Parts: sequence; C-alpha cells; structure tokens
Amino acid sequence: MIISKAKIIQIQIPYQSVLSTSRGPGSLFKHALLLYLTTSEGRSIYSECVAFPDPLYWPETIQMAHYSLSKWLLPRLLGVSLDSVSHASSIMDAHVRGHEMAKGCIEMGVSALWAADQSLAQFLGSTQSQVEAGYVIGHIPDDQELVSTIQLGLSQGYCSFKFKLCPGDEDRLSRLITETIPEYVRVSLDANGAYQPNDIGDLSQVNWDRISQFEQPFSWQDLSSHQVLARQIPATILLDESLRAWQQVPLLSTGNPLLGLSIKPGRLGGYGPAKMVLDQAKKLGVSCRLGGMMETGIGRAYALAFSGLDGIDLGSDLSASARYFERDVLQDPIQVTDDGYLNIPDQGGIGVKVDEDYLAFLEVESEELYAE
Repeated sequence: MIISKAKIIQIQIPYQSVLSTSRGPGSLFKHALLLYLTTSEGRSIYSECVAFPDPLYWPETIQMAHYSLSKWLLPRLLGVSLDSVSHASSIMDAHVRGHEMAKGCIEMGVSALWAADQSLAQFLGSTQSQVEAGYVIGHIPDDQELVSTIQLGLSQGYCSFKFKLCPGDEDRLSRLITETIPEYVRVSLDANGAYQPNDIGDLSQVNWDRISQFEQPFSWQDLSSHQVLARQIPATILLDESLRAWQQVPLLSTGNPLLGLSIKPGRLGGYGPAKMVLDQAKKLGVSCRLGGMMETGIGRAYALAFSGLDGIDLGSDLSASARYFERDVLQDPIQVTDDGYLNIPDQGGIGVKVDEDYLAFLEVESEELYAE
C-alpha cells in the first residue's frame, strides 16, 4: 500500500454543553484535528488525532501534532510502499521520538485502510459486538442541575456514569449519587490529577459504597500515592495519564488487584502500542477500561473498534454522539441502545460515513501533502 496524499484538517464543532473538570470550565467548541489519507489505488479514510488545544491534560497539543504530522511524520511515509501497519509505525518511530498522538492518528488511519472491506473491529481481533457505554458528567456545583443531568442519562438508557470530581466536593457528590442512581448502575469518579498526597487520609474517609472506580486522583507522575490509596479504599484506582507505554504496565500494577488502566489508543500511539498495553495487563490480571477523549464520531468509531478486544473488562466511557454534540460529523450519529450499550461498527473500515458537507463547513484550517 502506498499513501499518495494526505490532508490535515482542523475543525471547530459546537459542544452540546460545557463540560467542566477540576482544571476549570470547558470550551463551547471542540477544536479537533483530523487526517484524510488517500492511497495510490484511490482508497481513502479519515482519522482523528485526540490532542487538545492546550497541554493541561497531555503535553502534546493540536498545534504540535499538526506540525509533527506536516513536517516530520507524513513526509517520511508518503510515497513509501508499506507492507504492513507495523511497517508504517517503524518508519515513524525510527525518525521521531514521542509525539504519540500524531503517530496514533496515522497508525489508526493506516489500520483502517489495511482492513479494507473487513471491519476495523474484525481486523483488530474484536470478540464483542457491543461495549458498555459511559455517561460522563462534568463538575456541576448546583444540586438540581446535577440531578437533572443524571436523570437525563438514566432516561437514555445509560448504565455506567463517570463524574468529574473536584477536591472538597466528595461528600456532596457521594450523597447525590446514593440518592439518585439505582444500584444496578456502575459509578466512577475522575479527578484528573487534582489531589495531593496529603489528601489520602481524607479520601479514605469518603463513602465509597456506590463507587466502583476512581480515575487518576493524583498527578500523572505520582505513582506511589495511587498505590497507597488503592490499599485503603474498595474502589479500583484507574490510571489514565500515568500510563504512557506498555513497558510501564508491570510497574504500574505491582500486583495490586485494585489498580486498573484506562486505555486510550489514540493517546498511546495507535492500536499497536495499545494492544501491547492490553496484552501486558491480561498477563498480570489488570482490569482495563476503554477511555474516551471527547472525540467526534470519527475518533469514537476508532475507539469503538478497539473496545471489543478481550481484556477490556470495565466497559468504556464512550457515549452516544448526542452526549457531546448537537450535530456530529457523521451521517448517522453513534447512538446508545436502550440497555446502555454502544454497537461496535461492523461495516468495512471504520464502519461509519462522514458528513463531508458539514465537515467542510466546520473547517478552520487545512494543509495538503503529496508524495514526491
């Protein structure tokens, strides 16, 4: 396979509502970076880079990813006869250290091209046709508004909720969860690294009866505090930002059954690195969830393809398109089933069709590159 042309596209798509976290209020628009690859045989595919505009969550930003795609990664791949997906990855890794989000955008797109008429999920070895959806709720300080948001998610069929947690809001949130959410619903919290080591004592006193997972309470570099807290509370501590590469998995887990991983292929460099993380986790008995990055429907379809792999045993925090966007970039938006699941696309490639007219309307910047 030869990639003859690439188009880097930046869009701004309106969010359904602002999602606030411990880092502050979110944006009214999602600034997304997309890639459109075309082969010499005339086949083409969209993929999505999961970088954000600023480096609050991860060092790599949209502008950095755009630059690395344009100046370093794509020029080394365009016009090259690729004999596998791993061949493309090896070329990128040989010339560029890091920049996993930009690499992941290419690697996942090449994977979809390689899948051809086969669904991407089948190409990756998926064993499931559905994955548990996740309804993510940002920090909402008003009780009535929070309860209304919870009730909306329940009415739409969601059976798994994730709440963004800010320090000082533990007791209020725990109380409202207990009062509002039925026992059959899985509940998790996500602090986005907002806590300090000296908060461990207070966190151990929180009512954890209804909370099954607590994601990234401490800094991405503070593994020891996560390990200490995991021994003091019944909820599984999920590591997100702390997970950077598959080689870390034995160190991160340290045999502790209450430490799990939130796997995000687009952040780890693509499906290859993410599968190595998953394989290591399975060997060590570490539970894994498929994490979302508030992607458009394009990135969500790529994440769904990975979510059906054996070892993703904690569901996902992926939701229907309508949870984030009034109008997604797909012709047929991703929807949640009545029993709280997302169907994994089973058509060829990524299994969804892009609304190209709407995408063109949302475009704010683009760049085309060609094989020499």
